[in-house]
Amino acid sequence: MELNITPLSLPGIETQRPIIIAGPCSAETEEQVMSTACQLAGKGVRIFRAGIWKPRTKPGGFEGVGEPGLPWLTRVKKETGMLVATEVATPQHVEAALAAEVDILWVGARTVANPFAMQALADALKGIDVPVLVKNPVNPDLELWIGGIERLNGAGITRLAVIHRGFSSYEKRLYRNTPMWHIPIELRRRIPNLPIFCDPSHIGGVRELIAPLCQQAMDLGFDGLMVESHCTPDCAWSDAKQQVTPDVLDFILSKLVIRELAPTTESLETLRRHIDEIDNNLKNPQFTLGVGAFAIAHLFFIWRIQMYMFAQVSIGGIIMSLLLGAYTVWTTKNSAFEYGSNKVPSILYALIVGFLGGMGIELLIGAITEGLGSPAYVLMALGMVFFMISDTILANKYFRKEARHWYGAAVLIFYYGAMGLLTVFPAIL
Repeated sequence: MELNITPLSLPGIETQRPIIIAGPCSAETEEQVMSTACQLAGKGVRIFRAGIWKPRTKPGGFEGVGEPGLPWLTRVKKETGMLVATEVATPQHVEAALAAEVDILWVGARTVANPFAMQALADALKGIDVPVLVKNPVNPDLELWIGGIERLNGAGITRLAVIHRGFSSYEKRLYRNTPMWHIPIELRRRIPNLPIFCDPSHIGGVRELIAPLCQQAMDLGFDGLMVESHCTPDCAWSDAKQQVTPDVLDFILSKLVIRELAPTTESLETLRRHIDEIDNNLKNPQFTLGVGAFAIAHLFFIWRIQMYMFAQVSIGGIIMSLLLGAYTVWTTKNSAFEYGSNKVPSILYALIVGFLGGMGIELLIGAITEGLGSPAYVLMALGMVFFMISDTILANKYFRKEARHWYGAAVLIFYYGAMGLLTVFPAIL
């Protein structure tokens, strides 16, 4: 689905990284909301967040003050000039938040994990021009995350961004929610113009991890941060351990190093190509040595077969080697293959393998049509042909850009099949 993403265009907010959204996990009392907001505004924070409705893992906990807290956000706007943001999980939340003139809405991780809930929100927001931030789902499912974004975009919401808040894990780890940075990075690759915020509070789960997580997010090119900040965090009614005071937040932000962003999708592709070239050059000596060892072994085997069976050069071997060599030359010109600096040893090896396989085919035809020798020769001939097939598939597995999943198994089957046939040959000769 082609997404129509437009800039967030937040009034009075500069687009320079990082865009900061800060405020308490929950709006608890009007005094707490106003005290925190005023302190944050004094530190230069321009967007205030507070949870009015709090979906909790288990019942019985504090689930937010609900609609009575919305006038507190209105007062924050009026007295500090800050924009205000809150989480919505149902169409009723959307209606109440918009009626209170909340500037920014975000959708929580549990809601994003439910396609039915996301569609209900999309329907409630249809035709409304409001910025919506979409947190990642609790489980590490990029397609589910993108699906939620697509539902909102399909309803006409174009001022979209996402929030990376980490992913739930059953195992106890350093983080409350494992970052799995590769997932938001892949999202950025797929939708380059979609702003990404990091929520270090929910990733870390403890305030000591907020600073390093903020820096890591900036180093990865994230556009903004959503940090939980409370006037008295140790007394917070929810998620007390992961909230910091406005003073501490200001200190963390003052220490951030914002590096110039260089990578684009094109430069990343160029970098990958350079890495592939370097990798090929590094592998070339080992590859050449390996091919040389196999080639010597095959030449020795060919020599012994010539000594034992014929006095003349195998016509079939010459024809087959030329055919396989020509095929290898053709693949070096084909965009589906990538030889790097291994072209010459690959072509020479193909000639030897082709000669060995040609000998096997010629011997096999002679054994079947002219009754040459015993069944042992048929086994030997099959073994030689199997070697050629195994090496041909191996070359495709090694050099074809999009190798088939069954190549590895086929190489092993034909290779060990050849070894088995050639091992049985002298035993029954």
